[in-house]
Amino acid sequence: MEDEKLTLLDWAYYYAKNKDVLTRTIANIEKKQNELFITHKNKTQKYFVVEHLLTENKENKAMMDAIIKELQHNKQDTTKFYVIVFYNTKENFQYLIKNWNLFIDFPSLAIIFTNPDSKTDKRWVVQPYTHNKITEKSALESGLKSLFETVEVC
Repeated sequence: MEDEKLTLLDWAYYYAKNKDVLTRTIANIEKKQNELFITHKNKTQKYFVVEHLLTENKENKAMMDAIIKELQHNKQDTTKFYVIVFYNTKENFQYLIKNWNLFIDFPSLAIIFTNPDSKTDKRWVVQPYTHNKITEKSALESGLKSLFETVEVC
């Protein structure tokens, strides 16, 4: 399990570096356990890496509670951006669907579902704040499922 975390953390690291190829705004990237701290010239980003989220696991619940608390604490800070990276699993997808309302109040949050070994797309990204504003509630799950299915399940 520890190897998976390193793999997903490394994937997030290279994903962030690749996104910066043209703009070259990253000044520093620091890896710590299951997090990346990225300092740009005009903003900061924090990536939370959560590989397999089982909500009945107390450690996982505590981790997600801490993430939500940090998002709430920094909600008004327009220089801080957050990314949660999950493996593209059915369990993680169901967690997002069941807990959608936890994420819709944070304009600076993006959630990435990935399978670095996928033969099709490697990732799909959703910004719950924006997605919630443009999607009808009745179509939410089917729309997200369409995105989920673009990447092979881990």
